[in-house]
Amino acid sequence: GVASVIRHPAYREGDAIEGDGDIAGDLALARLDPPVTPTRLVRPICLPGPTVRFPPGTNCTVTGWGDIRTAGQCHQGHAWEYPGRLGTGWGHL
Repeated sequence: GVASVIRHPAYREGDAIEGDGDIAGDLALARLDPPVTPTRLVRPICLPGPTVRFPPGTNCTVTGWGDIRTAGQCHQGHAWEYPGRLGTGWGHL
């Protein structure tokens, strides 16, 4: 199970759906208990530092779990994957 969750300090609940769409802090770390064992399919990831910038149009894939809103519809509680290109407001990812 999940022993603890650490939210990004810039996280503001509801902003991605109801506010200005800023999801810069929409990230959290979960400490699992018991810990997972690394395998071919379970591995750590490296995240870029806060000063790393990617130009608009960079190919990327965003994955996650939870609530997302597209075209006015809210899709809740499922895993999702979105292949696309970074827009001008996403260079920090």
